[in-house]
Amino acid sequence: MKLKAIYILILLAAFTSCDDDNNNLSNITEEASSGAVIELVSTTNNTISQEDAQGSLEARLEYRDDENGTLLEEMRVYVTYYDLSEMSGDSTEALVEQEILFETIAASSFIAGENSFPVYDLAITADQFLSNTNNTSTSIAAGDIFTTRFELLLTDGRIFSSTNTAVNGGLNIDFIINTEVN
Repeated sequence: MKLKAIYILILLAAFTSCDDDNNNLSNITEEASSGAVIELVSTTNNTISQEDAQGSLEARLEYRDDENGTLLEEMRVYVTYYDLSEMSGDSTEALVEQEILFETIAASSFIAGENSFPVYDLAITADQFLSNTNNTSTSIAAGDIFTTRFELLLTDGRIFSSTNTAVNGGLNIDFIINTEVN
């Protein structure tokens, strides 16, 4: 009799734990939401010359969300300078590894792209990289990097960037672009 009672308790525990797993799975799928991504379609320039501090980042970016691009309120563009060279120049006043907001781009600045998703043509000149990070042409050297990071603010208040977006669907998600000093 005791053996039968133990057997029934084990079966009850097994069925109860299965129900909990289903509830947990339901909670995960109900709480999950679709986000938004930015994809680098093309670049026409993406270097800065050490010799004359000329160059730029010129890129076409495509915005995607599950509502065919209608959820975007604005895209924030941040820039960071990384002094990775061993040059003897003076970058003591530079904003090294400190991210700054470079610009905010309204959704209305995007145009319809080839795939019917909104696209934006981003251009950041060498002078803009330098002045926004408190650099000069003599404080940068080959091997240094300017990082451009994107943050998407949606109309419902959600924000997506490199810190909270997973890779899926085979897209090349490009929330960060590195521009190297050559």
